[in-house]
Amino acid sequence: MSTTICAATCRDGTPCHGRARPGDDMCFVHSETTRERRAAGQAAGGRGRSMIARTARYLPPALTPLLGSLVEAMEQVHTGAITPAQGTAMASLASACVRVYEMAVVEQRLESLVRGRVIDARAVERSMDDDTETSGDTPLD
Repeated sequence: MSTTICAATCRDGTPCHGRARPGDDMCFVHSETTRERRAAGQAAGGRGRSMIARTARYLPPALTPLLGSLVEAMEQVHTGAITPAQGTAMASLASACVRVYEMAVVEQRLESLVRGRVIDARAVERSMDDDTETSGDTPLD
């Protein structure tokens, strides 16, 4: 398979070294067929890569309003609408909420692990009972 180089010229007057798209003599950056996709990507900019956007993606839905309130409080402290002490109090309360949520998640995971092991232990006991019934031996106490 041969690769075709883009037929366009860059802004600085040098030939583009990008790979032409299949069925086109231009690369993604220079092709008229990709103009709308490029514009949409440029409009989105780095919004999806910001720390707040990444954090919000991994944040449980129950804590999403909390994040919004904290960001708003930071802005209010910055503009002087609330005092730094009020902002600190909000951050402390939010931290307590997060700790409670984390503990609930840990408890839920622990419970599912224990439940899984109880099921496994019962399966082992049943298989041991089956083995003893077929072999005629009595289990050790």
